[in-house]
Amino acid sequence: SANNRSYQSLRSNRSGKAMEYAIEAACEHYRRTGKAHVVKVPEPFMVLKLNPNKKSFTGKFIGNAEPDFSGSLQTGQHIAFESKYTSSDRIQKKAVSDKQNESLELYYQVKAVVGVCVGIKRTYAFIPWNIWRNMKEIYGRQYMTEEEIKKYQVPTPGYIDFLKGVGK
Repeated sequence: SANNRSYQSLRSNRSGKAMEYAIEAACEHYRRTGKAHVVKVPEPFMVLKLNPNKKSFTGKFIGNAEPDFSGSLQTGQHIAFESKYTSSDRIQKKAVSDKQNESLELYYQVKAVVGVCVGIKRTYAFIPWNIWRNMKEIYGRQYMTEEEIKKYQVPTPGYIDFLKGVGK
């Protein structure tokens, strides 16, 4: 039903935000331990009107080509990845938009570490870009199941330890 879908969507959105916070906690851990400097990339937007109280504004999002997270590893390599969560039993390839695909592909072409940090229910994984981009050829379809992402699963010791998935 439509009600069930909107509840599912709300739940996924809330869980997606929680997942982003858990990734940001990992970024903070990596920064403190000198493993990496990775940050959440803010959505680009333009202020259209500053409200008189100067505490709020009207604005609009302009493009969204950059990946959710970007930074540098201790090795000097660049890392760029999307963060996608679903409370359903599979992650759809189309969860990454065409613009996001283009951007991640450009990073991949210049030898950056690229992937999609995925959450399906309670399983978290870092799917390397060469797996994500070739999903159709590898799995014969445009989605991966919770069982399939377990091969790329990463630990969650209070944060999503996505670097443990790099090079898997």
